[in-house]
Amino acid sequence: TTVNEKTDTDVVVEPTTPRRKELLTRLEECIGDIATHVYYADQITDMITAILTRLKPSRPSNTGTPQPEKNESTEVVASTLDPSESQINLDAYFSHNQGRVSALKVIKGILLVANPKRKMSGNMDLSRNRVPAHVWEGTYWLLRDTDGQVRKAYVDALTTWLDRETTPADSKARSETMVQSRSALHQGRDFSHATTRRAVSNASARERPLRGGRRSHFLPLLHIAIYDNALQYFDYESDLAMLHVLLTKLVFCLGVNSVRYGIPMIYRLQEDIQDIDLPVHKVRIAALCHGYFWALTEKFDLDGSVAGRAITNEVIRRREKGFWVDGINVPCPEIQDIGMPGQVGPAPSWDPASLEKEALLPFDDRTALVECISHAYTESARSPSTSPAVSPNRKMTQPILGSTMTNLALDDQVDLPSSFREQMLTEWSREAAAAALAAGVP
Repeated sequence: TTVNEKTDTDVVVEPTTPRRKELLTRLEECIGDIATHVYYADQITDMITAILTRLKPSRPSNTGTPQPEKNESTEVVASTLDPSESQINLDAYFSHNQGRVSALKVIKGILLVANPKRKMSGNMDLSRNRVPAHVWEGTYWLLRDTDGQVRKAYVDALTTWLDRETTPADSKARSETMVQSRSALHQGRDFSHATTRRAVSNASARERPLRGGRRSHFLPLLHIAIYDNALQYFDYESDLAMLHVLLTKLVFCLGVNSVRYGIPMIYRLQEDIQDIDLPVHKVRIAALCHGYFWALTEKFDLDGSVAGRAITNEVIRRREKGFWVDGINVPCPEIQDIGMPGQVGPAPSWDPASLEKEALLPFDDRTALVECISHAYTESARSPSTSPAVSPNRKMTQPILGSTMTNLALDDQVDLPSSFREQMLTEWSREAAAAALAAGVP
């Protein structure tokens, strides 16, 4: 049984023969390999933006009759004679499940090619700007797509971006205001050859989001999408394991910048457990919540605190009783090792009636947890950096969150900003969070 839904036209665009599947894979790899050579500072950002802006939700089918598959040779001839039709076909392709999956695989490939070695320190030896967070704005619907392959491909691409484009410096508290990068403009002018000018197309300039001081809503909207996804797909353990991977990567790669939104959302989700009917669904949502708390204890080294021990003990107890979800673990599994979202797994081995005798103990001491995180953040900021000194010839790029000027101001702060602490303690609801974002409230 699956939750995946396909439109009639989805059947047409999916490769139906091994030859076409192989061709599609080769095309995906070829596009990713374009990132091998970087000709201007924002090239990788522009490549990813150009793809993301073409992804669209599936259009509802007007008829229940499947369309006949187009002849491959006819398509080639038609697209050769009429370039405008070729562009229409391309845009339509990205409206279907297979097109979205392919596009997200390409984005992952671009990020892997652009970062051939896993970063070993906080300094990235790049002659380009890192891909900023705001390129992902407007893509949150992919996390709730009805096709499990799309959901998994989206999380795979997003977590690859977190793994490859962030540094330890991105765990420092930062504003999310998007400001035009002067360094990006200057670096872009350094590559002033004719081929570079052709690469910086009008489409690239049109597709790049406006930055004139506008606040990025990437993280708050992503956490709303995670909340929605958890309650929509709690029938499937693979979906919850996938969300755990995403949440854990956000915690470890972005630190308090992500946790400021994650803690309020998770506490809301923990309260929602009492409104869930089936015991198996309660167990799954509860495992997702405590999996997040578990990630916090590892990220901020809270094992020695009262809060950290309480979280760890409850995780151990639930896992021993079987009240847990495979894949919710710290460190988190690779996304490829998680089953396909939307597919029902085996029934739980525990008796649902046993849940009445063994309560799922929530972790309610949010104040203590936030204070522990705040203390750990301060201690980390005061400790000397273990990263090697920056080479004078190494080009540094701006952080993926916030503007350069704002970051300099926050970097001087040793303590966790009070606004971060207050936000972690705020009572959260989906409606209030969405309304605040619509009103422009930070």
